[in-house]
Amino acid sequence: MKKEANRISKKASLMVMGIATLGVMGVGAIGVGAMSTDSSEGGLAARIAAKFNLKEDEVSAELKAYHDEKHAERDETMKTEVSANLQKKVDDGTITAEQKTALEVKLEERRLDRETEKEVKKESATKPSRDEMEAKRETEKDEMDAWLKEQGINLDLKDVLPAHGEKGMKGGRRD
Repeated sequence: MKKEANRISKKASLMVMGIATLGVMGVGAIGVGAMSTDSSEGGLAARIAAKFNLKEDEVSAELKAYHDEKHAERDETMKTEVSANLQKKVDDGTITAEQKTALEVKLEERRLDRETEKEVKKESATKPSRDEMEAKRETEKDEMDAWLKEQGINLDLKDVLPAHGEKGMKGGRRD
């Protein structure tokens, strides 16, 4: 019995080490698609389950939980950074405290809309083309610029949104 408990412990340890190592290596950036349970697609969960003799659905659930946790952490970090950057704009007189609050609400609405859209896309059989995605980004930018103008906010969002990605990306747009 003790040997069996030790074996389970080793399996659990190996799984945790494997997931942690993969996380450190940036596998999380591959996206949810890599967590597919379809082994013919080389799904990450299937590969880990096979490698360590684990149940694929449990590995898949753990990978999803890890992904969701990291996503929530990134969201919280971004909100904190945006709020601090907006506060600097309030402090230097660029915007008012009321405008800061309105902008934080608007940015949260946009984030929630993107999350909803992402879920809808997961369930869709078709994917938008690169041109369609670029046109949508341009439309969203134009709508946000119009909203800023309506609010009397003279601010370039690139000055307050945290940089992410490569090649000078800031707020999801190339500089």
